[in-house]
Amino acid sequence: MNNHSLEQHKKNRQRKKKQTLQRQKNQKNIIIILLVMAVVVMVIIGISSCVSDWIKEKPNSVSDTQNSEIYAQKSTENKNDIPDNGDDGYYLNEDIFVWNKQAFELFHGNQKNAETYASLINHCSQHLPETVQNIYSMVIPSHIALGLPQRLKNIVQSNNQQEYIHQIYQHYNSSVKSVPVFDTLNKHKQEYIFFRTDHRWTTLGSYYAYEQFCSSADLSPTLLTNRKYTDISSFVGSMYTVTNLEILKNNADTLRYYDIDMDYRIRMLKTKNGSFKTYDSIYNLSAKNTSDAYQLFLYGDNPVTQIICSDVRSNQKLLVIKDSYGNDFIPWLIGHYHEIHVIDFTAYDGNIPYYCRNNAIDTVLFLNDVMSSVNSFQIEHIASVF
Repeated sequence: MNNHSLEQHKKNRQRKKKQTLQRQKNQKNIIIILLVMAVVVMVIIGISSCVSDWIKEKPNSVSDTQNSEIYAQKSTENKNDIPDNGDDGYYLNEDIFVWNKQAFELFHGNQKNAETYASLINHCSQHLPETVQNIYSMVIPSHIALGLPQRLKNIVQSNNQQEYIHQIYQHYNSSVKSVPVFDTLNKHKQEYIFFRTDHRWTTLGSYYAYEQFCSSADLSPTLLTNRKYTDISSFVGSMYTVTNLEILKNNADTLRYYDIDMDYRIRMLKTKNGSFKTYDSIYNLSAKNTSDAYQLFLYGDNPVTQIICSDVRSNQKLLVIKDSYGNDFIPWLIGHYHEIHVIDFTAYDGNIPYYCRNNAIDTVLFLNDVMSSVNSFQIEHIASVF
């Protein structure tokens, strides 16, 4: 090989070596770029996932300790919303939220609770005697479902009662007629329909529910404007009792009871093993100035109350199976039925199907609030009397 050929051979080797090195460098660059792109994609996916989770969790901040399906408060604009004073409120404990000098019970009911309560009412309805022609159920929302501004409804740790009650009603059998009071109360939520210091509704709230019951039962409701009333001021109820908050004591409620211009009499069984006693009025006026002034209505939670109205000529007989929400609801019914029988299931230890048969009951109303429907103690009591 001459010198020229040798020199040319060296140049070719050097050129190939450079090409190889450049190709290896390009490959490294491509790998680095791919790795960087992969990292960027992973970061973007991670951020999107976090944002998605935040969007899902942020509005509700609901803790589901039972790992079961829950209902979150839904954000909807409504000109009827509770005015927002800008106060965030605070949790006193896992069961009570305080806002605007009011105490609210948090609601943790879920789909399983709804199905359980519906199954219970179905079971009860199937055990009622053939004399019972009409069966109604009213599930009443609590204050927290209707008493907060939309901003707080979006974040408060309390589940959506409208969806919950709807689930209950969907699972009733065909013999049980639902009384839909949520939307009715929602229309009036800026009015004084719930107490500030007690877990129950006011007589105004019970009146709006009574109107809805009349609509469901094909009755003509008494006009509120036609009734005279008396107010009792400085009432502090159960929420003050369990919290002892000074702001509740200083923001006391007013009890209002309406005159009943009817000829009626009351028979009441006040203890399980006692005997019936007769009273002149459905209102316990001696309770007006006591620490438990809500006992003004129906003398509190008694096993059995019977109201016989002579002004009603028909022989219709209604049985109301209720919790304490029913106490200020019952007076509205006087004048619609010849006999109204009231059983508080927490105090009664008899057999309701037998009671219905023995008293020729033709209509039954189950009247309970949402808190009773998720309370295992309450549910067991209802089941035990059927």
